[in-house]
Amino acid sequence: MRRELAFRSGKKRNQSGMTLVELMFAMVILAVGLGALNILFIFASETDNKNSKATSSTMLAQKVLEQISAQHPDSIQVISLTDCAGNAWNVNTVGSPAPTGTGARVETDTSSPFYGGLDPSQDYAAIPVGYAMQYTDCGVGGRQTVYDVRWNIMTVDQYTRMITDRRNVMRQRIPKLSDPAHTHEAGFSLLELLMVVAILTVVLGVVVRGAVELQARSATEVAKVDLTQQSRQFMDQVVKDLHHAGYPSVRMYDQATSTANPALYGQGLISISSNAIVFEGDVDGSGNVSVVFVQLNPLNGPCPCILQRGSVYKQAYLAGNMPQYYKQVDNVMNLNPFSAILNDGTTTELPCTIATGGCPDGNSMANVKAVGLALNVRTGNPSMEDGKFSTITMSSEAKINN
Repeated sequence: MRRELAFRSGKKRNQSGMTLVELMFAMVILAVGLGALNILFIFASETDNKNSKATSSTMLAQKVLEQISAQHPDSIQVISLTDCAGNAWNVNTVGSPAPTGTGARVETDTSSPFYGGLDPSQDYAAIPVGYAMQYTDCGVGGRQTVYDVRWNIMTVDQYTRMITDRRNVMRQRIPKLSDPAHTHEAGFSLLELLMVVAILTVVLGVVVRGAVELQARSATEVAKVDLTQQSRQFMDQVVKDLHHAGYPSVRMYDQATSTANPALYGQGLISISSNAIVFEGDVDGSGNVSVVFVQLNPLNGPCPCILQRGSVYKQAYLAGNMPQYYKQVDNVMNLNPFSAILNDGTTTELPCTIATGGCPDGNSMANVKAVGLALNVRTGNPSMEDGKFSTITMSSEAKINN
């Protein structure tokens, strides 16, 4: 006689559970999935580590470029940098004429992928002292990364230098951990297999979350590198332009010629405020004097703002033409990117203009010998990692013939 058990719903249900074969098959599928996710996790971790090292090496190279660019092209000053291991490195700022320059060897073989840059095959010991360093950067847990940084300085003219740098990660030191004791297992019971499935499910969730976080961190690092490069290019452009301010000088012409042709010479710094500068000089090497405007937009905020640059030949400017502006840096957060530095290294009260005879505190425009640049820039979009905007801060100084 056959007995049947009926549920309250009135429907019959037969449940026999999972067999061992089905359980093993499910584990195989789960193992394959975990293997694929493990590869993704490793790739994401390597990408994050690579981007982190790229960010650090870029910031280090730009630190050297900033120190050199801040000096006047005819400066012979030696700058000292100290790494976290206590090593003091001298940075020479003296250059020599193109095409060889002074420092690490420039690749001149047109068939080389490194043509125009520094030769990566040059032995470190063959580079002149003061034009290369093996800088140690310290991280958490005793980690140390050594960066090979080398540079070359070419003198284009008495106001312009071309600085070429190269950096790469030499080695990374990671403290060794003691090896865990090896155990020998004869196999797994069904209960152990079930426990492994449960643990792997938890681990799978952690791995997926970790991979997502690593990808978000990697995207943040890439955005910071792009932001740093954009800001650095702006700094380099403005420093280069300011080095040409006041050239050719009015002293190069007799009074009658300069009076009759005011477009022949540059007056140097025309005006400077915390959010805008105007100066004159032959900034493009064409022999024509340009009037250059660099300013925030909007001038008085609110920020984020953009930094824009415009230039027009002085001859056209005197005829009433105004420059066309181009965006240089986006998402600038500070309203005071410019400062005027005097002969003694102190700053003066702004604004200063030739039209008013100088600065509010009584200093004349002739006393302003350098322009300070400071940027606080944030990314255009918030980080996927924490929903916050990443920011970078960069500063430089440009000496001028005023």
